[in-house]
Amino acid sequence: MVFNKSSQTAENGIAQLERNLNNFFYSATSYLMEIEFLLSSIFIY
Repeated sequence: MVFNKSSQTAENGIAQLERNLNNFFYSATSYLMEIEFLLSSIFIY
């Protein structure tokens, strides 16, 4: 029972870590796209 609970906690921790990574990559990607957009608009003019 105790082992089952600890492995459940570990699974939850891993799932949360994956969500955090996905959020981070999403933010980083949109951030990079913003920079790319700004740079392209600067170079056009």
